[in-house]
Amino acid sequence: MQELVQLVLQNSPDGLHSNIKNSFLAVAKSFYYEAYCDAETIYSHINKVLFQKVI
Repeated sequence: MQELVQLVLQNSPDGLHSNIKNSFLAVAKSFYYEAYCDAETIYSHINKVLFQKVI
């Protein structure tokens, strides 16, 4: 997993395409969020993002 994260975060020309990096980071954030936040917090954040007006 550490090697994969290093590959995703490095800026080499032979590295992964930026779309792949963004997808990996989105999935990793989702798993982290699910593992460390309770369901009520997640639902509250989803509600804010989807239904509350941005000021």
